[in-house]
Amino acid sequence: QTISDNKIGINMPGRREGEYHTTIIAWDDIQYAYAGIYADIEQGKISATKRKNASTFYFAIVETATDKLTKVNTLDNNLYGITMKMIDFPAQNANTKTTGDRQNYFLNDTTWRQRKATVGLLSTNLEENGYPVAVGTNRNLEDLFDPQGTTYDNGTAIPDTQRSVEVNHLFIESVYNASGYFEFDSCQNYATLIKEGTTTTRQNDFIVYKELGTTNDGTKTTLQHGQFYPYNTILQGNYSASNPENLYGALSMPGQPNTALLEETDPRKYEKLHLIQGTVNYYNGMEMSASFIQPPDGKDAWGHDIIFEFTGDDDFWLYVDDELVIDLGGIHSALEGKVNFSTGEVILGGRGTETNEVFVTTTLRELFRQNYLTRNPDATTAEINTFLSKYFNDGETVFKDYTSHTMRIFYMERGAGASNLHMRFNLNHVTPGHVMLTKELTGVQVPDFDLVEYPYQIFYRVVENGPEMLLTNEDSQVNVTYQNSTQQVKYLEHYTPPGSNVTYDGVYLLQPGKSAEIHFPSDTVEYRVVECAINEEVYNIVHVNDLSVEGVYITNGTENTDRKNYDSGWIEVKRKPSIVYKNNVVESALRTLSFHKKLLDAEGNELTAEDDDTTFNFRLWLSNGVDDTLELANMYKYYVKDNHGHLCRWDSDTQKFVSTEKTNHSTLSQEEDDLLSFENSMNGA
Repeated sequence: QTISDNKIGINMPGRREGEYHTTIIAWDDIQYAYAGIYADIEQGKISATKRKNASTFYFAIVETATDKLTKVNTLDNNLYGITMKMIDFPAQNANTKTTGDRQNYFLNDTTWRQRKATVGLLSTNLEENGYPVAVGTNRNLEDLFDPQGTTYDNGTAIPDTQRSVEVNHLFIESVYNASGYFEFDSCQNYATLIKEGTTTTRQNDFIVYKELGTTNDGTKTTLQHGQFYPYNTILQGNYSASNPENLYGALSMPGQPNTALLEETDPRKYEKLHLIQGTVNYYNGMEMSASFIQPPDGKDAWGHDIIFEFTGDDDFWLYVDDELVIDLGGIHSALEGKVNFSTGEVILGGRGTETNEVFVTTTLRELFRQNYLTRNPDATTAEINTFLSKYFNDGETVFKDYTSHTMRIFYMERGAGASNLHMRFNLNHVTPGHVMLTKELTGVQVPDFDLVEYPYQIFYRVVENGPEMLLTNEDSQVNVTYQNSTQQVKYLEHYTPPGSNVTYDGVYLLQPGKSAEIHFPSDTVEYRVVECAINEEVYNIVHVNDLSVEGVYITNGTENTDRKNYDSGWIEVKRKPSIVYKNNVVESALRTLSFHKKLLDAEGNELTAEDDDTTFNFRLWLSNGVDDTLELANMYKYYVKDNHGHLCRWDSDTQKFVSTEKTNHSTLSQEEDDLLSFENSMNGA
């Protein structure tokens, strides 16, 4: 029971940190049980549950309808280490190699295959300049996407409008805030590089509208949904006459009216489609680059598998670490490709006939192996394994833990028809020049270390071997946030470990099992991290990036204490943009707290339970080991022991303590039951 008779209400941790979502925690249950809230959608009700089973709640904001197009907030790519370029290719003209079919001529490919990719148009790897080679013409793709000088066959100078330019703000902010995914889908939003209020003036930032746009070019099913034409725009109230309603998904097929027909429950079915203004620009190209770090579980900060998904037409190629992973080249209707970096699985569409898409499932490891063999057909098994060992452990299909990786994407629209683009991906991204710091624990399987925080000092240099500087939060552009989040890691200007008179300046407190992104100044070249005042009685071994590090005792006056500092040494930011601290927990460090309640009569004689059956309530507070602040233990996992030494946990469903070494509480002996008779009063302690 709660001590107060007043209801405590609810707590929303995510909202407190400004997040888009939160679990809801309350303490109003009469048994003071674990106080998460579970939403049963099917039953249409909410109920109390254990904290680990609590539902995540999202918050919707009602927008007032206006008579203007509704612009959607988007992300700044640069904040997430993503760069994107677009190029406007000239209009179609089959009579000259220098205009409309420049893409076709460059790739030596002009055949339209409705549901089949043309595999092998580009090389299996990227050249040193970051571009692949067109196999049919042996020309580097940079000459197409970012041409320099007079590279047209007739020597004509390339207009500025036909060079690639860096663009930004394509991915939807609300999607990222709600899920952690970078996503754009032309079937959900219209995107344009044309300045608002004009039909021709270009800009480098996308404007993304909630509304959808299409053309009047026929009544194909592939046009009866949103299109991707970045060099055209739409106008409020101006709708398509030929394709007035949103009826199909991206995977609709010409001549097959029932393909990808939207369900009646789809909220956007029958929505009016705006007419794309002016002459439709069917020819464009996109390139995109991003980097990420492979976490041990292959999941992002949200717990989602790290993925990349694409649906669209025409050509699409994804290179990971300069190796071709998704090959959906050619002129075709919308095709799909997916990569799961958590499992290593890759699904490739467009592998069937021209009218029947077939999917092939393979792995990253197998694709890397095939690529290497394509370039080195006489390679031995040992040579292949040596190549693969740079990316994978023996037999593994996923990348090695904490390794850094790059993605390069090339996409083109080159047909006078529908244009689809859907990209969805999530990354444990590290912005160039930043570093990811991760905390892990090994050794004893402890119940829960969520309460514990570990103190770190972070130093950096802007010149190699130059003077070192301590990272602090004094500069608003220099800080430490949890990975893929705006939530800042707790920062203390001054920190004094418990039982010590040694004070550390500029300390960041990181929780185990989490990763943080260190936002260094842009000119940083080296960094080092110091884990401060670690108790050697609790942690006997500390590894930094899998290398054992010797700790240095801190002094308390004139004597050494049992606490040590662990210094990573200087590391180049470019060479190693991630650092992992692993502390091994000593088994003897887990100790039992015992207490006994005695009742005495007036003469001082101890009473038994038979003499007096009064029960007493207790509250327990815990410290995180970093400071002397104590927190109520009710929000954390804890165990009690019976007199046989068995650990028992509180089971909120039965409102009893249950032995972790027995499957049924009813099998406990009477003696054990007597020992646990304080179960209700200890609930929540």
